[in-house]
Amino acid sequence: MIRPPSAPTALAALVVVTAVLARRPIGFPALRRLTAILEGPILPWVVGLGAAVAVWCTWGSLDPMPVYHDEAAYLLQAQLLARGVIAAPPAPIPEFFQQFYVFVTPVLASKYPPGFALSMVPGIWLGLPALMPILLTGAAAGLGFVLSRRASNGAVALLGTVLWLIAPGNLLMHAGYFSEALTSALWLAGWWALLRWREAYRTRFLVLLAACVGALAMTRPFTAVLYALPIGVVVLLDLKRRSAWRQLWPAAAGGIIAFGLLPIQNRLVTGHWSEMAYSLYTNTYLPYDRMGFGLHTAVPKADLPPDLVALTGYFEAIHQAHTVARLPETAVDRITALLWELSNHAPFVFGLLALLGLRPSFPLLRFASAATLVLFAGHLFYAHQAAWYIYYEEVFPVITLLVAVGLAEVVHWTARLAVSPLTRESEARREMVAIALAAVAMLVVLPSRVQRIRFFVSVTAEKQARFRDLVRRLPARSIVFVRYAPQHDEHYSLIANPPDYTRAPAWIVYDRGEDDQRLMALAPDRIPYLYLEAEHRLTPMTPGPGGESSGQSR
Repeated sequence: MIRPPSAPTALAALVVVTAVLARRPIGFPALRRLTAILEGPILPWVVGLGAAVAVWCTWGSLDPMPVYHDEAAYLLQAQLLARGVIAAPPAPIPEFFQQFYVFVTPVLASKYPPGFALSMVPGIWLGLPALMPILLTGAAAGLGFVLSRRASNGAVALLGTVLWLIAPGNLLMHAGYFSEALTSALWLAGWWALLRWREAYRTRFLVLLAACVGALAMTRPFTAVLYALPIGVVVLLDLKRRSAWRQLWPAAAGGIIAFGLLPIQNRLVTGHWSEMAYSLYTNTYLPYDRMGFGLHTAVPKADLPPDLVALTGYFEAIHQAHTVARLPETAVDRITALLWELSNHAPFVFGLLALLGLRPSFPLLRFASAATLVLFAGHLFYAHQAAWYIYYEEVFPVITLLVAVGLAEVVHWTARLAVSPLTRESEARREMVAIALAAVAMLVVLPSRVQRIRFFVSVTAEKQARFRDLVRRLPARSIVFVRYAPQHDEHYSLIANPPDYTRAPAWIVYDRGEDDQRLMALAPDRIPYLYLEAEHRLTPMTPGPGGESSGQSR
């Protein structure tokens, strides 16, 4: 496989080639056709479809297995919602079934708000759980292009969207069951609704905007608050200037309806309309996982198995290191990590271009940049590793557009130095053509990016996939007791709860030594097995008093 050039080399070549192309004569008919394509209604659909296909190829399947704890919890929640329930009956003996980010008693439910899982339900019904995250990625790409075009022009918008699509961190995050797939689309849809509302101040667009905010709140409440802050300022100032306060009431109704499932989940999971499942889970299992600085030393109210204890220790160290004194260093580390993943390991180049992109006077881009800063600043109050750039997924299109605008500025300056000056109109047209061609040319790196990240995804999930293949070959009703290896990576779990314990072909539970007999006695119709992770071996077990629960072969 031919390795793509490094990001600095590729960007330098792009500037030089584009500057040369910008000075070449271009016939008016060709220019008019290109302008029609860039500004026409078809290209956003093409961009969205291309992004969806790219993520599908990266993920490698429409029915991939979840890798991380978050993904498994979201998938279980979607499976429950697909059955028409938010909370199911509890696990038969909860201590065997404990799963990170999942309640197994007094009900079976995910700790997460239900927005993303609800969006996955159509795919669950079709047996294609990855379908909706992939389609949501396509929607985000199309909307991102439309908004970028409004903020700049068709050529720069295409370049920004291509940079977004080929960013390794972006492809990797979208090839997973993460709620940012939905919030990214909602974030951009709300901005589009805000633009349309400000064009003619029609109430229906303000209602749509409020619905996007409500759906965001039902998915990632803290992100929704940060999203609503700059939007609220703009909307309230416009309503005051126009004395159009009556538009607030239908908008508020739309937001409440979109938000409506969250209180129902609270009641069914926690027993209280106002107490969130997320908060109850935190108080019970992860008391340190709170906004603010330093480590909260409260003791969990429930016992956890060893691998989840190790994971909590990992997170506690992150919170302990997150202090006010280290805030400047934390901010720099997070910005560097974000630009590193968006640029394919050239954060300085991308950062410089993004700063250049702030120079042109594009009001929409200035608003989007301010919203980006609000999202970033808000998360400075939360402890997370710099590499967890997924918290900023919603503003990736803003950053790549800033880079595209910065590149366009460099091309403009370079082209003007190349030969004798052209008229301003002719120069702008040639630069637009050159930038559009450069955007298309940069797509040449997309197949190699997809192949590389698909390989990474498959390697990451390899151990879990091999385990699932073994489980699928077992008899219809079985129990698999999992004994983790000493070097088990606590970020990946083999334990997974089914949405319905009575109908599940296999229960995948913790091996608890002699206590395993208690679960075997509860389900005598299920054939027990012991899985030894260190040996990747599945061994039959003998139920009943005096039976083997140590994994000895029959």
